[in-house]
Amino acid sequence: MSEYEKLTVEAIGGGGAVEAVNHWLQKAIENALDPNTESGKKRVVTLRIEILPDETREKAVLSYRVDTKFPCDAPGADMVTISRQRKRGYVSAPQMSLDDMLDVRDVKEKIDEETGEVISLGKEATE
Repeated sequence: MSEYEKLTVEAIGGGGAVEAVNHWLQKAIENALDPNTESGKKRVVTLRIEILPDETREKAVLSYRVDTKFPCDAPGADMVTISRQRKRGYVSAPQMSLDDMLDVRDVKEKIDEETGEVISLGKEATE
């Protein structure tokens, strides 16, 4: 076998291969720290290098790419109240936290009889 200069990952693509791996490695860390993604799931960053020599074996096409596999965002949930107002039909109330929703169970609405609008909604309505 003849002498040849050793190829390193740092030399591939003029450093582009290492740069790509470092970029996606950072993205994997950001994904792992994101509370909206599932914890306990693997984040995978793979550098794939392909070498295709020509018939003379004096030249080769070298290609690289970075493949990633990150978990999807965790399913989200939200809660809104839907109430029936006398003259306006069904309307959606502003979004509320779960704690606010639990407090609303005991609230009595003050309704404007003429317009059907809710005048107040909250703890003060029951006091």
